[in-house]
Amino acid sequence: MSINERSIVKDNNDNDIQLGQGTLLKRIDYLDTKYGMRKDDMCITDSENRLFWFDYYNNCICTLNDNSVTNYSDSLSVTNILNMYDDLHLPKILYDKTNNELYFGNIRKDSDLYSIIFNTKYNIATSLYND
Repeated sequence: MSINERSIVKDNNDNDIQLGQGTLLKRIDYLDTKYGMRKDDMCITDSENRLFWFDYYNNCICTLNDNSVTNYSDSLSVTNILNMYDDLHLPKILYDKTNNELYFGNIRKDSDLYSIIFNTKYNIATSLYND
C-alpha cells in the first residue's frame, strides 16, 4: 500500500517535527496487469505466505508471493483440467493451514461438481474429487 511519507526533522531546540501527511496516495498501483479479479469478487484465500484467487478472465488460479503474481494452475500443469469444465462461475477456494492444502471446488462438468486439491508445501495437485 502506498502512502504519503512522513519525515522527522529537528527544530532549533532539538525537538522532533513530523512533516508530511501519512495518508494513502490517490493513485492505483498494479501488482500485475495480466492477472486479476473481478470487482467485488470474493473467490480469494490466503495461506501463511501467499494469497490465492481465481481469475475468471484467464480461467486460472493465481497466487501472490513476495509481490509477484503467478499463474498457479499453469505452474502445476492443471490448466487443461480447468479448461474442460463447463461452469467455473462460482468456484470456491479455501486453504487448510493444517494440511497445507488449497481446495478449489464447485466446478461443474455436465451435471456433476468437482474439486481439485493442491498441496502448497510441495506445489503439486494431489486429488480430483467428484463432489
